[in-house]
Amino acid sequence: ALPISIVGKDYEIGRGQFSVEEFMPDRIKVKLSSDSESYDLGQDISINVEAVNLFGPPAAGRSVEARSKIASRRFSAPKWRSFTFFDSGRQFREISGNLGRATLDEQGKHKFVLKTQKGMTPPSALSGIFTVTVMEPGGRAVTGYKSVDINPYSHYVGLRRVKEGYEDINQPVEMEFVAVDQKGEIAPGRECEVSFYRISWQSILKRVGGRRG
Repeated sequence: ALPISIVGKDYEIGRGQFSVEEFMPDRIKVKLSSDSESYDLGQDISINVEAVNLFGPPAAGRSVEARSKIASRRFSAPKWRSFTFFDSGRQFREISGNLGRATLDEQGKHKFVLKTQKGMTPPSALSGIFTVTVMEPGGRAVTGYKSVDINPYSHYVGLRRVKEGYEDINQPVEMEFVAVDQKGEIAPGRECEVSFYRISWQSILKRVGGRRG
């Protein structure tokens, strides 16, 4: 620990100390992989962990733990970038979970599995985000990250306005829509139900206690 003093113009106004530690680089490397980059909701997601010592054999026998998170994601398709595949009328609350703690095998590997449940109706697609931490000798830890796509729907519907900006009163408004599969390709032969809603906004000015508000 090194002492430090805070000195004003003519006298010392404080004293304390802080510790200095040499930089310690990671001694193991953590690699995460999955059986697929995209899953349907309801499928099991397998996350494979592989840890190796940077200057030696596989990091066998190390303690490893994993956490998962399912978060909302906007679906997008390269061919349909101007379309919005998102239902703002639906809500989704992020789901966090603990996949547990284990010990790496003789090859420095382990597999964690997240079981997803059907029935979720998010505004668009989902992401599965995984955080895996492997403990080094002495209590230090190295963390790896992995994310995969999760599709709660077999296809997605995108909307866009033909004309941007404000619309003219008493003039028709044109909208275009497209239905695509999980890979962003056209999904033909689907039945479509179209609904229109009109929202009217009214400004109200009232007097409260002699003041307008």
